[in-house]
Amino acid sequence: MAIQSFPTSRIISAFQNAMDEGKIEDYTRILKLEEYSNTFPPILGYETEITRDMLGRFFLSGSDEEPREIKEQHLGWSAWVVTDGHHRTISFRNAGLDFIDVMPDRGCLTTEEELKEFDQNF
Repeated sequence: MAIQSFPTSRIISAFQNAMDEGKIEDYTRILKLEEYSNTFPPILGYETEITRDMLGRFFLSGSDEEPREIKEQHLGWSAWVVTDGHHRTISFRNAGLDFIDVMPDRGCLTTEEELKEFDQNF
């Protein structure tokens, strides 16, 4: 699976995740010490298009940022739904980095066999 860069401003959580502020502070400090180079592994998840059923959810934001609610103006935007890497994403936002490496989470991908089974049952 290919690693790509994605805007940190367009990342949404796949689920509610308790945040460890100490971990976020440590990651942010590491990013700043390394002069903002990205030595962290890519965050995992999947790319999606923002649709009406996502209205009212929130983009992940930095610790000092106001939460950014997904509104009608965002419909049609591409977004990354993070399944692993919530703390890293917030740390990148805190460090002022605009992009983060992402990679598809294989656990979120439908297999060819699942598609065939779906077609047979539909």
